[in-house]
Order: sequence, then C-alpha cells, then structure tokens
Amino acid sequence: MNDLALLGGEKAITIDYDTYGKVQKVSENGVRNVLKLIEKNEISISNSIDLFEEKFALFNGNQYAVAFNNGTSSLMAAVFAIGLKEGDEVIVPSFSHWSTASCVLHFGGVPIFTDIDIESYNLSIDDIENNLTSKTKAIIITHIFGNPIDFDRLRKVTKNKDIKIIEDCSHAFGATWKSSKVGTLGDIGCFSLQGDKQLAAGEGGILVTNSKEYYENAILLGRYEKIFTLSNAQFKKYVFTGLGYKFRPHPLGIAIADANLDALNELNEIRNNNALYFERGIKDLDFIIPQKIENSAQRQYSYHFAFYDRHKFLDISMRTIMKALKAEGVITRLCGIGKYHRAALFKEQMNIREFNKHEKPSRVEDIRLPNSEIITESLLLIAPRFETLCNDLIDQYIKAFCKLLENVDQLKAFDEKHNIKKSRGSLANGVDALRIRFKRLHHRS
Repeated sequence: MNDLALLGGEKAITIDYDTYGKVQKVSENGVRNVLKLIEKNEISISNSIDLFEEKFALFNGNQYAVAFNNGTSSLMAAVFAIGLKEGDEVIVPSFSHWSTASCVLHFGGVPIFTDIDIESYNLSIDDIENNLTSKTKAIIITHIFGNPIDFDRLRKVTKNKDIKIIEDCSHAFGATWKSSKVGTLGDIGCFSLQGDKQLAAGEGGILVTNSKEYYENAILLGRYEKIFTLSNAQFKKYVFTGLGYKFRPHPLGIAIADANLDALNELNEIRNNNALYFERGIKDLDFIIPQKIENSAQRQYSYHFAFYDRHKFLDISMRTIMKALKAEGVITRLCGIGKYHRAALFKEQMNIREFNKHEKPSRVEDIRLPNSEIITESLLLIAPRFETLCNDLIDQYIKAFCKLLENVDQLKAFDEKHNIKKSRGSLANGVDALRIRFKRLHHRS
C-alpha cells in the first residue's frame, strides 16, 4: 500500500502541470496578432473586432455576433435586447456567476432564483415550471461547467409561451445539444472571454443571436461606434452617444481570442478526451460522483468538478479530503458559487439608482434552494483542464485519488484527530437528507 503524502508518504504527482499539462493562454499566433495591431496603432478602434465577430458567428452557427468588454456586459445587452422592463421576472440560477442574475437588476427586473438538478447542476426544469408566472419575461440558463441543459424539456415547458431564453455559455464553447451548438438553441447566447475561459481574451465577452432586432438592440446599448451601420432608423439619433454606455472590447484582447479560436476545436477534443480518461480511471471510487451529462449533450470540460459523497467514505470531511489531495500534488479547490440568492445585492434587489438613494433597503423574503446549497457544499475540483497529451500526468492524478481509498482508515483517524465535531442542526440534517436522496438517484442511474 502507498502511504498518503499527508501522512509522510511520497507524493503521487511529480509531473508539473504548468509545464506539461496546459497551454499558454496567449499563443504564439496571439502574440503576433497583438504586435500587428500595435504596429498599426490600433489599440482602441480596429476593424479586427468586426472580423472576429464574423468569424465567431460562423464558428458557432449564428447569423450575428457582437463583442463586448466582458461577459457581464454581454448579459446586460441580452436582457436589454429582449426589452426587459421594470417588474418583469426572469428565472435565473443561483448556481452560476453572479452576473447571470445581476444583469436583470440593472433594468428593474426581478431575478427569480430557481434551484438546480442535483445530478447535472443545471437549472431544474421542474423548478423552472413551478416558478413560471404571468410576469415571466425570460429564462437565463447557464450550461454549467460546459454541460448543456436538457433543451428538449426546456422547450416543452416554454412551448406556446412568450418567454425568451438567454443562454449563458461562458463555460461551454463548442458544447452541443443534438449537434446544435449552445448559443444557437435559445434567443440569445452570451459568452465570457475572461482569461480563465476556454476561449480567452484576458477580458471580453460576445453575444450571439439569429435575431436582427436583438443584434441591433445590443449594439445600441453598448457599442455606439457601430450604430451608424444599423438598419433601424430610430437608432440613428444616438449615433454619437449610444445610450450612454461604452462596452467596446479592447482590440488587443480580441486579437488574442481570435488566435485562440483557430485552435479551439483541437484543444476541446484534447481536453475532453483527457477528462474522460481521468474519469474512467477513478470510476470505481463511488464517493466521487461526476457531473451527469444528458445523452443528447456533448459537454466541453471547461471546469472539472465532481460531487464528494462523504457518506460513502466513512463521513470524512471535505476539509481533510482536500488536505490529502493537495499533499499528493492535486490542483483542487471548492466550488464557491451557488448561494447568490443569499447575497445582499439580491436580498435587497439593489441597483445603482436604489443604492444612491441612501435609504435603508427593504429585503426580499428568504428562499431556500436546497439542491444548490448541497452542491455548493459538496463539489470538489478534481482536476484542472488537461490541455496536452499528458496521460502520464493524468495517471498520477488517478493514483492520487486511489490512494485515498487505499488509506481510508488512516485518513479517517486523521480527520477525527484534526477536525472538531460540532452538533448538527436542522440545516445540516436537511443537507444530509438531500445527500441520501442524491445517493439514491445516482444508484438508480
């Protein structure tokens, strides 16, 4: 038996991920693209942004694309484009980046936080249906961690209803549902080009749609320098000012993303194959439960989180598991999203106009999203994005996880020695009940 590194054994992982497992965020072609723009003094205005928009629309299968300075701005443009008005309700996940919901507040809308499916981590279609009202204007779904939502069931729920669907595709470049890429499935798709994404610009975002109306509305909001190109004559009077917002992306960032787009399909294939190879290697560890992927979905492994079921592992705490994995050299962390329904911004339904009134804000009624809360507490990053042909490194990751099982008794003893056990209240008992439910669901599948 191999002793745990945490308890004095040798580390399982000796190959450096930064050197052998990942690619540079700025490729050599990206550097060349940037230098060309610098040489031409195109560091603010450049038609290279227009060319990238056309290129991305073609890549994703959309008629229109418009780039922004970040993914948050693209989401703001999306809710503006569909005509969101004060008092309109928009169904949103709490288990996502906060901008998926905050974009609604900017225009006086009401984000309706909705729970997730406990196996796929995507919005629960049943909970979406339960939260639909006559005020529902739109649904913003996130293909979380690159995993497409069940769009067939979503369409059934919204059939014959005038409800717009906005896709937050920030984790899911190239992911598909029945061979159609995310971003083409709903009314509008939004992507983040932030530096940690599959397609990185450093900072940036892009909105895609097949609606000319939504495309032109999005430009009106934040890309005033393009207003003169629009067919809507009513927008011409705003040609010098837009609506007072400037969300234009930086051309040097777009130049980086443009080069990365050329390599995206090849890199996605490598990332996906590596992730599946890793999951096959730990499939016998029943206390690590991978994210469920629907049969009609092609996931892109942008972030590799999995559910840690401590009840299948002698009730050893997440804290101890992470210590053990980090000692072996595993790159791991907790999830960190999923409780935005409790955040002050949303509890107070705060926006800029309300904040500057300097009045004590009213607070909305507390809600519970039990699946979101249990997943938030139980998800573990089990691997980084393996972006090169690096089976030797992945094998070492597999070994690190298998060492947990080999040394489970010693790990349990360490956990009891170093963690103070506190009495479990009603919330914890509720979480335990959900864990049992999740265990049953997984067993049936």
